[in-house]
Amino acid sequence: MTAPQNPWQQQQFQSAAYQQLPPQQQFDRPNPPRTVVSATLIGIVVPILSAVLTVISFVLNALELIRYTDDWLGPVMFMVANTLGTLALAVLWVIFALQMRAGRNWSRTTLAILAVVWLLYSLFGITVMLTQGPLTTHASAILTILDSSMAAIAMLLFLILVFLKPSNQYFKATNNR
Repeated sequence: MTAPQNPWQQQQFQSAAYQQLPPQQQFDRPNPPRTVVSATLIGIVVPILSAVLTVISFVLNALELIRYTDDWLGPVMFMVANTLGTLALAVLWVIFALQMRAGRNWSRTTLAILAVVWLLYSLFGITVMLTQGPLTTHASAILTILDSSMAAIAMLLFLILVFLKPSNQYFKATNNR
């Protein structure tokens, strides 16, 4: 038996055989059910959309404050902090949603807690905005009501999806591996 002319031939053959296996068999990980996939999409799309609406609302409010008030620095700085906090939370939501799709139960628990807080905050925001009367006709107020309504519906749907039977079975199966 002679040695191969190219020592890399044997390794290329082995890697090609390994690549022929489907990803499911390579890692022995179950595919996420539709409930988890849908919850992941909510966990990615809704925070990003909410962050975009927050930035637009910030710009509208800042322009209005600068135009009509002399002491605008304090409120604008508060709005900057609020907007940056929203952007940071949106990034965390996306990261945790991807971890949840990979079967990490700690991520599902963390997002469920954040979803309950966001749901309550959104319901409170809707209530406050609707009781303001004439202020609800401003563009930033309409954006806030739209954002809060979208978040409330999405968080309720998210909470239902991540705790349905297929989701529970998926997280149980991925924790036992």
